Amino acid sequence: MKKIKVLLSALAMVAAMAFVSCGGGAGDPTSAPADSGDIVVFDPATYTGDIGEVVEVGGEKYLKVKPDEYKTWIALPNELNLKGKTIAKCKVFGESNQAKNSTCQLLVDLMENGNKIYEITSKPIPETPELGTGSHFITNEWNTASETDVCNGVQLVVQEVGGSYAAQSDVVVYVGKITVQ
Repeated sequence: MKKIKVLLSALAMVAAMAFVSCGGGAGDPTSAPADSGDIVVFDPATYTGDIGEVVEVGGEKYLKVKPDEYKTWIALPNELNLKGKTIAKCKVFGESNQAKNSTCQLLVDLMENGNKIYEITSKPIPETPELGTGSHFITNEWNTASETDVCNGVQLVVQEVGGSYAAQSDVVVYVGKITVQ
């Protein structure tokens, strides 16, 4: 009987340590460890905002939107801690037969108060759903990287490729579920 109590005590300690190391009991989704799996940043299937419209293409939900230069911002309902994640993924495409699909790029930026965490770039803009990926953003001469990796929004931008990289406001794009891992 004494051996069973010692064994149960040891198992309880192991379970408690595992629970704490996995962020259990914290009540805060941003406290989960970096290796806890994929995080869904944005899902059109659950989106209720007023930027564009949610449509179904090939059995998957997409946000159909016409980004307005650098002004198209999707605020997240909850901040997400992306620290330790290494790649962001999202299926995107442009409206068929748009002349600018071949001369523009679509940027899906995961942001923290104007600072980039990830940038998924599709260049040129595909006309059928294509998985785009982006690695952790590093500060450059035109953008600053987030220092906290706490994501509070997604910015959608269509830019002319080459030359001035001018932001566009007349290109229809479709954005699918955004995840990081």
